[in-house]
Amino acid sequence: MKLVSCLCPQCNAPLEVDSDARSFTCQFCGATALLDSGGHTKLVKAVKREVMRELRAELREASREPEPEPESLAAASDDRSLLITAIAFLASLVLVGFIIAGFVLLMRDKPSAPHPRAVVVPTIVVPPPVVPPPAVIATRLRIQAGPLAVDLNGDGDEDLVVVQGGHWQAYDGLTGAPVWSGAEVDGEIGGDFLSVVNGVLLRARDDGEVTGVSLATGRETFTSRLPERVSALCGTPAGAVLTLLDHRRLLLELPMGATVPAGKPGPCTPPTTSNREREVINFSDYERFGVPRYVGTPLGTMATLMGGAFVPREGKARYLFGKRERGTEVPMVARYEAGKLKWASLMASSEPLTSSHDSPRATVVGHALITDYTHGTRGPLLAALDTETGARLWEVPMPRCSGIPVLAATRSLVVVSCWGSLTAISAHDGATVFTLGP
Repeated sequence: MKLVSCLCPQCNAPLEVDSDARSFTCQFCGATALLDSGGHTKLVKAVKREVMRELRAELREASREPEPEPESLAAASDDRSLLITAIAFLASLVLVGFIIAGFVLLMRDKPSAPHPRAVVVPTIVVPPPVVPPPAVIATRLRIQAGPLAVDLNGDGDEDLVVVQGGHWQAYDGLTGAPVWSGAEVDGEIGGDFLSVVNGVLLRARDDGEVTGVSLATGRETFTSRLPERVSALCGTPAGAVLTLLDHRRLLLELPMGATVPAGKPGPCTPPTTSNREREVINFSDYERFGVPRYVGTPLGTMATLMGGAFVPREGKARYLFGKRERGTEVPMVARYEAGKLKWASLMASSEPLTSSHDSPRATVVGHALITDYTHGTRGPLLAALDTETGARLWEVPMPRCSGIPVLAATRSLVVVSCWGSLTAISAHDGATVFTLGP
């Protein structure tokens, strides 16, 4: 195949085409042209015009010829008819070629050409919805003072109010379902005095600021500034009576939070608080609460100086934690009341020589004293002892957490809270009821 160089007669673009080809299509403008033996190009339209021009010239020439004889007139007419028919047929072929070439080019450049009157609606493929996994409360719980146990919905069971993610958060005490997410908590809460009076959660800070949060909605209702820190608090129908460190007494009117001098002392109910009255006290408070430093037991003399004592909110019972004075310091627990020992027991259910309970936590739910200790091989455990006899009721592994746990209680649950999570455990059998946090 020999290539010749030529120019497109339509756009003047330089092209190289097969020398044997009679026609070609320009790759730049798409025009169709004819190629003669000399390499000259002409558009098909121009060729058509030349053919028609020659035809018209022949017709004019024929009109100037002398009138033929009658005998030859029919033959000449037949010749002209044949010529006209041939030219028309050739023009029809060229036109059909144009149509086919145009259709091929259109189909090559535009795969789909919608009808001008048709409306093409694009198909939108909607992916199936992605169902997220069940929500997990991953925010770390910040419960330095222990959760507040208070009935929020009037069902007779205490619910839990904690600090989560920098806000007050309430949970149902039976299921752990969220009740409300409330006001923001400013600063750390570990050393503050928390209490509930007349449906208002009170927080007294060391700088003298007292804030009130509605337990119905979780919203902050007031902020008051006191001249001194709060040392004691009790509730009246009118509000909370605050005893300050300088012995002044103020009435904090609820729910608005105005402060006025308190009148003469009258009936005043200790409020629901955090875990403050349920903490294990150390030896510096022994004399005030009537706790002995040593007590004789059938298991040997028990030293309580390094263990502490749990003083329940009600009653005169004192639950002592200590170690056997002679021999291996085996952890012990005992009930002491009105100057008499009620019962004493080894803290560990087995392997007492390798068990310990340094800095024990404790609470009482019904007739169960619930405390923690570290078993020699099983690790941290939570144990429940009968408050009347000291018999072991149940024993389960302590929930794992990243800090020192705090024990609090509702009417039927013991709540183990720490920096990472909160676990509600049945005081009846030690079964986990619900867990908040990771």
